[in-house]
Parts: sequence; structure tokens; C-alpha cells
Amino acid sequence: EGERDESRAQVKDLEARLEVSYAQPEQNQARLRALEMELNLVRTRFTGETVAKEAAQQALKEAKQEQQRLQTQLDRALADARRLRSTVAEQEERLNFKQEQALDLQVRLQEQRA
Repeated sequence: EGERDESRAQVKDLEARLEVSYAQPEQNQARLRALEMELNLVRTRFTGETVAKEAAQQALKEAKQEQQRLQTQLDRALADARRLRSTVAEQEERLNFKQEQALDLQVRLQEQRA
């Protein structure tokens, strides 16, 4: 932003000097051309800086959108992982219960055979 302000001030200064030169054209033709060239260079640089700033702002916007998209995906994946861990824990509990039942039935069967 400081460079843009500096460029704006430089453009204003060059435009003012150019106006003075226009008032005395026969004395300052070479100086007038030099000022016009310098002014064009500054305007070009200023335009380039403006374009670069806009591109950087767009890139930042896109990066933030991508970050938000990835955060949403991560949040969903974490929720799925929690749900799956809960399901696995429930299934382990059921399996343990079924194993205990099977063991009890085996013991009863063996007791009945004995």
C-alpha cells in the first residue's frame, strides 16, 4: 500500500511538472519528452502493482476457500472416525458377550455329558 501511495504521489508530481513544461514548450521540448516518458513508466509500474495486488488478493481468497473446504472435509472425516470407533466398540462388546454365552453353553454341555 505504501508503494502505491508513493506511486500516486510521483504521478501527481510528474503531471504537475508536465503541466509547467506545457506552458513553455519551445524551451523545454527535450525535458517535456523525458517527463512524458517517465510519467508513462510510473503509470505502467503503478498499473502493474495494481494488477499484482488484485492477483494476490484473488489468490488469498481462493486459498481461504480451499482451506475452508479442507477443514469441512476434515471435520466430516473426524466425525466418521468417531462414529466408526463407537461402532467397533459396540461390536467388540457384543462379541465378548456372545463369547461368554458360548463358553457358558459349552460348560453346561460338558456338565450334562459328565
